[in-house]
Amino acid sequence: MHKSVLSLKTQRGVSLLEVMIAVLVLGIGLLGVAALQSSGVRNVQSAHERTVATLVAHSLGENMRANVAAERLGTARARNEYLGNCEDGGSQHKVWADHLKLRLGQSACLIAAVNGSEVLINVRWDDSRGVQGSDAMQLNYRVTL
Repeated sequence: MHKSVLSLKTQRGVSLLEVMIAVLVLGIGLLGVAALQSSGVRNVQSAHERTVATLVAHSLGENMRANVAAERLGTARARNEYLGNCEDGGSQHKVWADHLKLRLGQSACLIAAVNGSEVLINVRWDDSRGVQGSDAMQLNYRVTL
């Protein structure tokens, strides 16, 4: 019996229990990496939607600003073609609103209104898919004509 105790002390290699613990630790680590990847994808989607909203608002504002210069030359579209709300608007407003809905979903809304020499552009969309996202995201953009 004394010999068998000595042979256990000199045993080399790993036991089944050690292997199972190592696999458990590795599995927990891989689950953490998968969760980080998932939240990263959601954050990228949310950032993309904010970028699209900013680009649409900026482009609409710059088109309206260019239209003011064209008014001086007598080749401009009517300003009210660019103005509108979520339900109704001029022909150019509808083009930009459709573009926005194509990129951000059918719940996206584009509002453009004149306030003196400024145009106020408001873009709304649903960002609930983002990490801690809101279902009522809003971007306000102001352009001086």
